[in-house]
Amino acid sequence: FDDPQIPVHSMFNLTTVSENWFEFENILGQNGTFTEGMNFGYDGVNPYNKYYIEPVNPAFTIFQSQEISYGCGIAYDADDYKTIASSYEFGALVDGEFPSTKLELIGQYLYFFGIDNPIVSVDENNNSLTENEISNYPNPFTEKTYITFRINENSKVTLEIFNLNGQLIKTLIDNEVKSGTHKIIWNGKNVNNKSVPSGVYFYKLKTNSYQKTGKLVYIE
Repeated sequence: FDDPQIPVHSMFNLTTVSENWFEFENILGQNGTFTEGMNFGYDGVNPYNKYYIEPVNPAFTIFQSQEISYGCGIAYDADDYKTIASSYEFGALVDGEFPSTKLELIGQYLYFFGIDNPIVSVDENNNSLTENEISNYPNPFTEKTYITFRINENSKVTLEIFNLNGQLIKTLIDNEVKSGTHKIIWNGKNVNNKSVPSGVYFYKLKTNSYQKTGKLVYIE
């Protein structure tokens, strides 16, 4: 707010508004955006601020603090680039019930930037799945499903989605993966980032030691 402006600042398409000191209490997602339904507690070293941020159209607010509506998160899609600005500390967000988790939020950030199939978690100590098990939830799903599998050693992993005709829809993973339990997101989109039609799809997981398939039901 008080720092000299540099050329990159204009790429965020926002303005700052001076305000008497206020405290971040809750960080609230905004309806109609990819943060809808999120509500984080806040536990930062310095939860106090003296300004809030407002979007300049077509940028849009993704987070506000409290019902007073102090904007603290702005997203902007300029067609040839995208930005997210925030005045809160990401690490200070306090996880609650889904979707109010930092893991889900970073996944939504990655989706916004076009990285739509991240490995969203790796837990080397999670033994809830054996090596030859794979699961996905929710199923059926409308927006996204989480495909979870476990490998006991580092391995080349391929995870692909096919339609009922056996046509490849999207490759979610095709690289070396560390040992542990992994959770992958598929959001019902094909290789061209277009939503697939409602229907039945299949995933195929292949590692160095086993191969597994399963059924997915996507509902638009």
